[in-house]
Amino acid sequence: MYAEPLVVSVDWLHSHLDDPDLILLDVSMEQVVGRIPVRYDQPCYLPGALKFDLEQVFVDPDSTLPHTLPSPERFTELARALGISASSRIVVYDNQGIYSSPRAWWMFQVMGHAQVQVLDGGLPAWLAKGHATQTEPGLPRITGDFQAHLQSRWLSDSERVLQALDDPDACVIDARAAARFAGRAAEPRPGLRSGHMPGALNLPFLQLMEGDGYDSLDALAARFARLGVTPDQSLIFSCGSGITACIVLFAAAQLGYHKLSVYDGSWAEWGADDSLPVVTGASVLFLSHGGGPLPLLGDPGHQAMCDNLRGLVGKIPTPEAILVVSAHWEASQPTVTHAANPEMLYDYYGFPEEAYQLQYPAPGFPVFAEKLASTLRSKGIEAQLDATRGYDHGVYVPLMLLYPEASIPCVQLSLMKHLDAEQHLQLGEALADSLDGRVLVVGSGFSFHNMRAFFAASTPETEKMNQDFEDWLQETVSSGALSEAERRMRLVNWQQAPHARYCHPREEHLLPLQVCYGIAGGPCREAYHVEILGKQASVFLW
Repeated sequence: MYAEPLVVSVDWLHSHLDDPDLILLDVSMEQVVGRIPVRYDQPCYLPGALKFDLEQVFVDPDSTLPHTLPSPERFTELARALGISASSRIVVYDNQGIYSSPRAWWMFQVMGHAQVQVLDGGLPAWLAKGHATQTEPGLPRITGDFQAHLQSRWLSDSERVLQALDDPDACVIDARAAARFAGRAAEPRPGLRSGHMPGALNLPFLQLMEGDGYDSLDALAARFARLGVTPDQSLIFSCGSGITACIVLFAAAQLGYHKLSVYDGSWAEWGADDSLPVVTGASVLFLSHGGGPLPLLGDPGHQAMCDNLRGLVGKIPTPEAILVVSAHWEASQPTVTHAANPEMLYDYYGFPEEAYQLQYPAPGFPVFAEKLASTLRSKGIEAQLDATRGYDHGVYVPLMLLYPEASIPCVQLSLMKHLDAEQHLQLGEALADSLDGRVLVVGSGFSFHNMRAFFAASTPETEKMNQDFEDWLQETVSSGALSEAERRMRLVNWQQAPHARYCHPREEHLLPLQVCYGIAGGPCREAYHVEILGKQASVFLW
């Protein structure tokens, strides 16, 4: 069992720096991946801190993989050289706040030394208190008597991961960014396949952070609850090379999970081995579906939209199933269509007779619907099935343009009546792990939906209001300069965007976008402006 508490505060460390058994280790890394690095004008160490090099020293020199755990014999020799003994109380920190310090904590657990803790907030928190630092690492005072005793339960290899993927009592959690997990972003290391292990769950490490440290324990608990994992399961953590996996593992340890291990080879090994299975995430498309059935009736105000959608088909792998989140279905709880052959729902009025003769006979997919509802329930979201709901025009209008042959099975997911942006984003996040590359997700809404404005004469002022919101939305969804935490916050707080309530007096036509982003988890790969009924609207493809 590891030392309690797992973290120590800056105040505690400052008052215990002179404790005779204390060993303070700086475990900062030169290469920081997956977040914007904190940079310093000059080297900066806490007083007396020894350098614990995770990149060049405390590694297996014979491994072709980065950051591989050293043998117990090598770890023993290196730890003794730092003056570490069996009686040592070790505190580890890094210069990013929380980044590589959980890796060092885990390494000591693997080697049988429980008396190690992490400095909450690391070097940034120490500096924020105004405490002294030094520009060189400290020097060991003695040669220690440390002896490593390998605790294999903390360590997993690819064979154990393969077994866990089919074991209901185990779970593999991938700490990489959602876009890498889904295979929509290239791996930073050349030669690796993109995607993830089939059945793995995605919990990007940045979703556990607040500033330079961990979020509150309540927030961490909520994130793990949404994954649907339990303390009884064996949890195996993976990432790109075994560093950020430890951030998520350490969060789980703080919450009381005990069956924890790291797949040390992580994606650096798995992605390079063609014998190991890889899947990718769903394609995701948010589109503005226009006014009622008009796009299908030859209305000139929808020509640009129709051309755009027809042109997108070649950019999307042909799906085996389609999940549509339509703005035209709201329910008290997330609800999924369950009919084998859904009927048509002509949810509009005042259009020519031909608008009520439209047919889209794509089959439903009850088994897929059951899987989606089960996934949501396993993650604490009450979900229902509806065997009577037909396809509304938010479904069949865009799909008749995209896939007119109507041969691909389709299910529809409702919005929630409360229209809370964050809960719709969380709805997408809860589904993301269960949707692979065989699925196309369509968020069918409208990035501009002010009905009065559609029927009023445009003015330079209203055109600018429309354009300002669209520019903000395009930047939010597509900009690589935003962190995912920033992007997520902007979509949750969309009402703070320029002229948000002019463009969306009621937000039901925007919320399919939040669900789409929750599934995609990163910037879109393509963004389009299209003119619909004289207004600027957006289409996003992941």
